[in-house]
Amino acid sequence: KIKTNEIERCLAANYFSTPLVPHMAALLFDDVIEGLGVVGCPHQPPNLGALKGMLGGKGCSKMYTKIVVWVCKEMGLQDSIAMPEGPDEEPMFRVELSTILNELGCPVPGIGGAESLTDPNNRTAVLHYLLHELMSVRLTAVQQTQTKQVNTDSGCFSGHPALRDLALIYQVLELPTPGPEDQPEDVFASVVHKLQEKTKASSKEAVFSEPILRLALTPEQWAIVDKVCHALNDEYSIRFKTLLKRADLTLTSFKWGKNNKDKADLLDK
Repeated sequence: KIKTNEIERCLAANYFSTPLVPHMAALLFDDVIEGLGVVGCPHQPPNLGALKGMLGGKGCSKMYTKIVVWVCKEMGLQDSIAMPEGPDEEPMFRVELSTILNELGCPVPGIGGAESLTDPNNRTAVLHYLLHELMSVRLTAVQQTQTKQVNTDSGCFSGHPALRDLALIYQVLELPTPGPEDQPEDVFASVVHKLQEKTKASSKEAVFSEPILRLALTPEQWAIVDKVCHALNDEYSIRFKTLLKRADLTLTSFKWGKNNKDKADLLDK
């Protein structure tokens, strides 16, 4: 957060229209390298020196154009920008990139046309902006997919972990899967109704076992029960791991025998 806030203040103060302050430039370069790794860009400078070399000069380097085109493609803007075939097409690339930035509402000061991208500081700020835009696009897409899945698949209990137990109850009781039009109260009412039917169809003892505890526990008592449960689970886990370790050592000891060396592969299986 500190790094991002400092960069945002740098943008707001219009530092990119003049040579970057060394401290701010270092932060921006580090953030660009980190961003390239986060988005999984296949075209990454091997080190900070290579990044500075890529962003230097008056024109867009070949590595810079590869990264920008890849990022735009990942954002669904591949039709708006093309990889330049040679140095003669680099100015057109800057025109296309400046058009995209204008359509995206890029907040970087000093970006007003193709000529503004001849400044290394502007190109650095633009790359930083595009990387974070791609992160935002991906995050929004995931959230929309999850929301759509919850809304469209609510009838079959998928899309949300909290519905798994209810799905198992429906499966055990052999209830038909509810549709999207069913209300939550109807879903639970069908479960209660089915349980009542099964209770009437057979004796109570055959459906429900007698409860071990008939008393109502206080929150403090439930906390004690929870601690006991965790202690038992921890002890069981240790015993289980010990058993597996003993079994592993036993199998290993069989391999040590001279007569069993030929059967080592069989023991591994």
